[in-house]
Amino acid sequence: MSNDRVEAWLRNLGFDPEPEPKWVTGRKPDFFCPGAHPVWVEVKTFEPSQHSQMQDRAWQDFRLRVEKTKNATGEVYAMTSQTYTGAHGKVAARLLRHLAQSPAPASSDVREVIIIPPDPIPNIVATIRYHCREREVIQIGPKSVSNQYGYYPSYEPKDWSQEVVIACEGETAIQRQAYDIFYGDSEGPISLSYWRSESPLSLGALMSTGGYNTTAARIREAIDDANDQLRSGQSAVPAPGICVIYQESLEATGDRMLLAALFGDLTIPIALNPIQPGNPFLGRNGILSATKNRAVSAVKYVSLGSEELIVLNPYARFPIESRIFRAPVWMADGETFTLSVE
Repeated sequence: MSNDRVEAWLRNLGFDPEPEPKWVTGRKPDFFCPGAHPVWVEVKTFEPSQHSQMQDRAWQDFRLRVEKTKNATGEVYAMTSQTYTGAHGKVAARLLRHLAQSPAPASSDVREVIIIPPDPIPNIVATIRYHCREREVIQIGPKSVSNQYGYYPSYEPKDWSQEVVIACEGETAIQRQAYDIFYGDSEGPISLSYWRSESPLSLGALMSTGGYNTTAARIREAIDDANDQLRSGQSAVPAPGICVIYQESLEATGDRMLLAALFGDLTIPIALNPIQPGNPFLGRNGILSATKNRAVSAVKYVSLGSEELIVLNPYARFPIESRIFRAPVWMADGETFTLSVE
């Protein structure tokens, strides 16, 4: 599918692309575009990572559970971890329904949250009251085996020595200091922040914790691999090489991370005596340089919504002219990069 889109793009630019030329030895690029200014093109498509797929499944599962909740109003924001399962979603939805159908707190400044701990005790609900930096928080969820709980992100206790009230069903309420109760942001399978309103209950957003964005590393791996294929083509016909990357998932990145993946993270040296910052420079973790991956003349990165970024490689063995793209391109301007429109 990605190759079909690239072929259509190349034809729109005026090329007549030849898919995987048989006359090229070794690993073949996806396209050769003959003509007065020939180019080679290699296409890479990123499938959603395992973390992204798990996040999507969690979203679909909990969204359906919220939609099935009847006679409830308000808006809920959810945060899931990689340990989330449908069983956790079922418990969270049951507690959400109970909360939404319960009378509102006496003060509108109270924040209401639901936290499912990593070690829940079935059928015993704990209610925790404490103060964060701005207001009181009422937190409900299954009782924890360890008697320790996470708090909803941004609702950190205002004073870690404050007395926190914990009330469990069928048990006498107790008070303990916050540092004996909370271990930090919730590490449980799902955490909810509930906001009361007159509108039918809806899921406003679902975020994910515990993941690591590997986009920069994947871009570097793809370009390193594409470089070998473009070199095979260039050994037959010396011409610029274009690497086209498709990443149409939530993990897609913008221009800053793309430029960092290509040319290195922006690094600022710090002198210690006296302490003062030095001149910034590009780190050594870029995938394009004067000594590596010079078969790649340009990178086209397509992300969500078919948004595209095009970057020219100033170190390319066969430089490519920006005008052939008929679109804005990132170009080197001394030690900086600027977006050029031609």
